[in-house]
Amino acid sequence: MEGVKKPKVTKTEMKFYDESEAKKVIESLYKESAMWRLFILTAILGGLRRGEILALEWCNINFEEGFISVNKSISLTVNGQAIIKEPKTKGSKRNITMPEWYFKELKEYWTEWKKEKLKVGELWSGGNFQYVFHAGFGKPIYHTQPSKWWREFCSRHDLRYIRFHDLRHSHVAILLENETDLKIIQERLGHSSYQTTADTYAHVSKNINKATADKLNKLDPRKNSSTTRQQL
Repeated sequence: MEGVKKPKVTKTEMKFYDESEAKKVIESLYKESAMWRLFILTAILGGLRRGEILALEWCNINFEEGFISVNKSISLTVNGQAIIKEPKTKGSKRNITMPEWYFKELKEYWTEWKKEKLKVGELWSGGNFQYVFHAGFGKPIYHTQPSKWWREFCSRHDLRYIRFHDLRHSHVAILLENETDLKIIQERLGHSSYQTTADTYAHVSKNINKATADKLNKLDPRKNSSTTRQQL
């Protein structure tokens, strides 16, 4: 309507872990169950969205080549049934390479997953779906549960809390810290354009560059010589 002002959309501040904080998070994950540990690792190491992780099936895991195929997402769960959708953009369908140690743990988890499925027999409720991460008996995890678990995890281990989606941003921050090309980051995130990635993470890159410059302050000869004189 003419003359009616549109309400302002408040953007949520993007927060992220740097590499040192991510290491602390990963260390704490080893005090948790294998399923939730691997769920969170998939977000940190792969930059997948929550819904993309929820929708992962074993057919999406390529152990031989070392990558995860992302081709669908679960954004809602209604009456115990997952609402499966196509990825956000064409570029969101992608293969994401993961570290060797991640796949080693995932393979161990897969072995236990198959044992559990055999054990429950006819009680298995997953149907034809083989969700990598499920809520028990093969049922999809309720779409808000990962965020709830994550908040409680941070509280349990006295870790700085950031949103679950911010683990995706943390993935980018870690890659930028290690001087990964922005084009590679774009492909891992599934952004439709290079510019989207560049615009979204411009301030992250700026913060990392500043932190890097701050670290170089320790090379200041005047500071070092002053310290030496004090010791003498």
